[in-house]
Amino acid sequence: MARGKDEKTEQPREQRAGDVAPGGLKAKLAGLAEPLALLEGLFLHSPVPYAVFSPEGRCLLINPAYRTMFGAEPPPEYNVLHDEVAQQQGISELIRRAFQGETVQTPVFWYDPRQLRHIQITQARRVAISCTFFPLASPGGEVHFVAIAYKDVTAELTLRDEEEQRRTQLLRELAEERSRLQKVLDNLPAGVVLAEAPSGRIIFSNAQLERILRQPLPLGSSLQEYGEWKGFHPDGRPVQWEEWPLARALRGETVLGEDVLFVRGDGTPAWLRVGGAPIHHEGHITGGVAAFYDIGQEKRAQERLGALANISTALSKATEDFSAALEELARLGAEVLNECCVLTLLNEETGALEVVAAYHPEPEARHLLRNELYGAVRNDASVAMQIVRTGQPVLQARIPQEGLLQAMAPGTRRFVERFGLHSSLLVALRVQGKVIGTLGVSRGKPDHPYTLTDQEFLQELADRAALTIQNVRLLKTAQEAVRLRDEFLSVASHELKTPLTPLSLKLQALARTLEPGRESATAERLASDVETMRRQVRRLTDLINDLLDVARISGGRLKLRLEDVELTGLVCEVVSRFEPEAEREGGRIEVITTEPITGHWDRLRLEQVVTNLLSNALKYGPGKPIRVHVEAQGAQARLTVRDEGIGVEPRLRARIFEKFERAVSDRHYGGLGLGLYITRQIVEALGGNVEVDSEPQKGATFTVLLPLVGPPREQQRG
Repeated sequence: MARGKDEKTEQPREQRAGDVAPGGLKAKLAGLAEPLALLEGLFLHSPVPYAVFSPEGRCLLINPAYRTMFGAEPPPEYNVLHDEVAQQQGISELIRRAFQGETVQTPVFWYDPRQLRHIQITQARRVAISCTFFPLASPGGEVHFVAIAYKDVTAELTLRDEEEQRRTQLLRELAEERSRLQKVLDNLPAGVVLAEAPSGRIIFSNAQLERILRQPLPLGSSLQEYGEWKGFHPDGRPVQWEEWPLARALRGETVLGEDVLFVRGDGTPAWLRVGGAPIHHEGHITGGVAAFYDIGQEKRAQERLGALANISTALSKATEDFSAALEELARLGAEVLNECCVLTLLNEETGALEVVAAYHPEPEARHLLRNELYGAVRNDASVAMQIVRTGQPVLQARIPQEGLLQAMAPGTRRFVERFGLHSSLLVALRVQGKVIGTLGVSRGKPDHPYTLTDQEFLQELADRAALTIQNVRLLKTAQEAVRLRDEFLSVASHELKTPLTPLSLKLQALARTLEPGRESATAERLASDVETMRRQVRRLTDLINDLLDVARISGGRLKLRLEDVELTGLVCEVVSRFEPEAEREGGRIEVITTEPITGHWDRLRLEQVVTNLLSNALKYGPGKPIRVHVEAQGAQARLTVRDEGIGVEPRLRARIFEKFERAVSDRHYGGLGLGLYITRQIVEALGGNVEVDSEPQKGATFTVLLPLVGPPREQQRG
């Protein structure tokens, strides 16, 4: 059975022509011995597998090539017309068609002899075949048999299947890679768009671009249609279609990144940074890629840094106009954090909160804020008072609207009814661990609630404001103290001068009574005492005058009476008054001058300058020469006073021109330390400047430069 042999003869089936049907094959082919021999040889030695079937569906003949292909043969009882497998594959129907005289070509299909009933052949194999059914007819045209020629296409089909599998695998991997790339592109922080060259047709954009633009980017656009994108340069110019980085990339340009104000699909503006680059292939530009970054946070950070700088500038002017600086602070806070800003301060005397500045874009809102919030912030249960007590910020990102108005004070209610209240943020004005007020912002629309980032910015703003406000308050306190001091000095100086005036007159009268020529010890001693008292009175008078000048300078009341003054003569006149004192100390004063020098100055004040410089030289260089040099230097007059005294350390040079400052101990040198301060104030009031050049133990040189035309008009006072 395994070899397909007959039970009686044991001859191969291809040689058993007599077992075909009643009458036998030889009876059918009687008289055809030679053609039959040729046909049999062709049938047996053909490389094409053949099988011959009878009209009843039985397999009559197979050639060796059939066995080689399938590794098996149908069993003797096999009937193709009744086999279920053959019926499923359509073979039974094809044989019937062939017996009707039709040659039939089948498509490729898989055939497995092991599916045949009762077969016991183990070496049978599954093959892919293509069959041709053709009838075997007699010369008269009667079809007696049907032959099937088999073509083994297993190798081709296997190769095709393998290629198809590889193709399917590659397509699957490509789809996975594309899906992975799509996910990566969709989750990039940048919106990405690809376009082909040279048309500019957009062939891809990721999901992030749609999120950034708040609209899908239409595919298939041309270059000219880029003009439908609404964008503006930082200077306000609209972006033309050929200026977009994607269009420039398609022309071969690489755009690293340019800032554009883009109008998004929902109508809101957004700052984007857009870059582009060409795609090259084999030396040609085949496309372009552009990336869109949302730089809104970066721009907001820049705006807030700029706002902080502007606010710092505004606060720096608080000493000049405190109220205006606070109003500017509220305005800038409202503009940066949209849309309302209120500043309150604790009254230092009453401890109550007071609205000191408020801003809103609407004038009516500003009126309500400034005039009707007073009671609301003073209320002990108010949010502002809560912040004053705790120092902690209060952020209400989304304020529930139900019952909102009923819980408000009348003044606040009118404001909220008119302008709304959907988000608010209040922080404390803190300085040195103490809360001195509050800074609050609010928005009247439900979109864009305040965030923790807004809170951090507002707190930084409040801290800067609090420090400035505290400094201004301290400055005002100090200025008030100085004002009271100067007022006291002025009153005290006038009171001191009152008894000095009659005392000076009495001493002058007494000196006149001691006429020259009286030769008596009493008269001589009395004359010496009178002169000593007169010097002390003059000294006390000078000190009082210095105090009066300080009071005038601090109060801005230093008066100048400008006239033409000849400087050389004035210096010589003052020097003549100091020569006796210099001689008593064992020194001398030398004046060096070449010609008269006339300028437009205040004679008395200029005389005071020369007096103070000479007094200073005599005090710190007694018994040593003093040189005074007067000369013209272009459009200026130059006065130099040089002494050979104790000198000044370099680090103290600027200090000696301040009030009540000296470079030496007051235990060794008298005076209030006001002469050089007054000198500098007078010289600067006259439009000039004074400097000192000195080293310890090497003397000091004071140089005064004065413009001949006098002080500028805006400096002229009195």
